[in-house]
Amino acid sequence: MSLDISKLKYLIKSDLKIELLVPEVHPMIILSNHIPWDKMSEVVIPDLYENKKRSKY
Repeated sequence: MSLDISKLKYLIKSDLKIELLVPEVHPMIILSNHIPWDKMSEVVIPDLYENKKRSKY
């Protein structure tokens, strides 16, 4: 991997598209495929809505 630091002071364009290719054996992919997302959403989504009601923003 390499980074081009020559343009760090310039803003990123809003229509910029980035594509990342991640191998199937990457630990984060393996982890995300084992998380029970549907069960987690049953807990998380209601909590997010409740917190939004109490939020000052």
